Amino acid sequence: MDEYGPRCKAYNRSNTDNARKMRQNPTPAEKIMREHILQHSPLGYKFTRQKPIGSFIVDFYCAKLALAIEVDGEIHRKRKEYDRQRSCYLVDNGISLARYRNNEVLNTIDKVYKDLMRFMKEIAEQQASFKSPC
Repeated sequence: MDEYGPRCKAYNRSNTDNARKMRQNPTPAEKIMREHILQHSPLGYKFTRQKPIGSFIVDFYCAKLALAIEVDGEIHRKRKEYDRQRSCYLVDNGISLARYRNNEVLNTIDKVYKDLMRFMKEIAEQQASFKSPC
């Protein structure tokens, strides 16, 4: 793993246009997550919005930590199998996943912030303690 986390597998090029459209029309919860937490570069990490990874698009992605963040709205109740496949793909490719529900972000942003900061610190500590056998 280099300083920017594991390399992502090639992604479906058609997802680039979908991701661009999604960036232009964020949900209220995604907008709050970005404005109140991620835009301020917590712990100095940069996040990309609507990042294509493989055949999926994640809401937010930090390459250096190899961390994907999903903000799940009502549509996710109908897409449980898709979400499961995406989660498995991410984890199988060395990407950590933090998942929050819309109502958590909209109603308890401070709690979400504390939880996310704790998770990011854990990932950073794991990376710092990782010693390559090479």
